[in-house]
Amino acid sequence: MSSDRARDELGWEPRVSSLEALLELLTGLREGAGGPTPPLDTDTGGPARTGELLSGIGAREHST
Repeated sequence: MSSDRARDELGWEPRVSSLEALLELLTGLREGAGGPTPPLDTDTGGPARTGELLSGIGAREHST
């Protein structure tokens, strides 16, 4: 993943590498970490989110 465009257009610099961010994400998933927003709220995970996957909510349309 490249952050060149954000750097060039916004002057933004990442604070951590993509590998560090991925490892932090995986650690959070393993530990059940959450947050105050619905996608990160630990009470909305698991079976409560299965319907979204089955219904395709958030899926991108693919052209053939």
